[in-house]
Amino acid sequence: MLNRIFLGMLLAAIVVGMALGRGEELTSALLEQSAGAVRLAIDMAGVMCLWSGLMKAAERAGLAAAVGKLLSPLTRRLFPKLSKKEQNQKGPKEGSALEAVTMNLTANFLGLGNAATPLGIKAMERMAAQSPKGSAATDEMILFLVCNTAAVQLFPSTLAAVRQASGAARPLDVLPAVWIASLAALAAGVGSALLMGRLSRRREGAGR
Repeated sequence: MLNRIFLGMLLAAIVVGMALGRGEELTSALLEQSAGAVRLAIDMAGVMCLWSGLMKAAERAGLAAAVGKLLSPLTRRLFPKLSKKEQNQKGPKEGSALEAVTMNLTANFLGLGNAATPLGIKAMERMAAQSPKGSAATDEMILFLVCNTAAVQLFPSTLAAVRQASGAARPLDVLPAVWIASLAALAAGVGSALLMGRLSRRREGAGR
């Protein structure tokens, strides 16, 4: 669907530009923006490789266990149906669902969206393996998806890299707005997920 939307927008721009007699300006803009996209990708490649490598090194150095101890009260409340064996440990066990969830939340907290994506997929796979519903999503899986999508970002490194590559004089001057927006989105998302999960369980109980 998105491919069709983007293709439609591109075709519409070309048709309108030609109809208005601005074909030369349209061709110049296409070539200039295409080159700019390549330059932006090259500028961001180094930054993303640096942060992704640091996250991988931190993961192997035991960052998941350290952050897991700090987040254990929160994860215990948000994901109460995960394995009790995992929850009773001081930190998430290596290879567990809690480890992947913790690393995903940590990557999102640091603004590393690209590094968080594979961790989120891994967490979903491990949570699905524990799911009693088979292929159906559990409340914990839905809540984790909400947390992953509306994540609080302490340092939006990807956004800062894009702004710096685009020539912003102060790429981090958007931090207050990012913090407020991400906190509001997370609170609204988690509250809605918990409310809908509770209503769903009541309906299931009433139907039995």
